[in-house]
Amino acid sequence: MSSLVSPLVLAAVLALIPARIAASKGRNFALWWFYGWMLLIVAIPHALLLRPPRPAETGPLIVPPPWTPAMTACPSCHQEIRADTPMCPFCGALASS
Repeated sequence: MSSLVSPLVLAAVLALIPARIAASKGRNFALWWFYGWMLLIVAIPHALLLRPPRPAETGPLIVPPPWTPAMTACPSCHQEIRADTPMCPFCGALASS
């Protein structure tokens, strides 16, 4: 019985190598430990060749896109209108040139 336990314990300890490498690159430690315990010869090179995961996009853009038109205030009603508009769509006043 002890002849079977020693190799299993040694394999479990050596499986910490690919698990630690993969965990440092953002992967699940427990899954990589099990993978290393079952297939140590394959798991070590696989863990060494892993790339860190790309950061996910977190939300909408905070900076407006470059194609946003320039805005200005109407001289008559003070509503915000596009700078290239010749006449205010709210009050009908001619925009100053």
